[in-house]
Amino acid sequence: MGAEPYPGGQTKSLRDRITGLILDTARHAGHADIVRELIDGATGHAPGDTGIHASDDNWWQGYVASVDAAARAAQDQAQPAQ
Repeated sequence: MGAEPYPGGQTKSLRDRITGLILDTARHAGHADIVRELIDGATGHAPGDTGIHASDDNWWQGYVASVDAAARAAQDQAQPAQ
């Protein structure tokens, strides 16, 4: 159920077709957003929002430390016990 012939003798399931549709829609939505940004110059989610965090050194150092800690924790979990 949900399979249809495809060029080349293959069949595509309904799941494959819907997944492809979602991926294409996301890709084209991203392209449309880029074009809109080129036209009006606006970025981010709200007027005046650049989408880039303000250059606050303390915030950035804390962010880097939290990402580093998460990466080390994931690495520790991935390594087998010795």
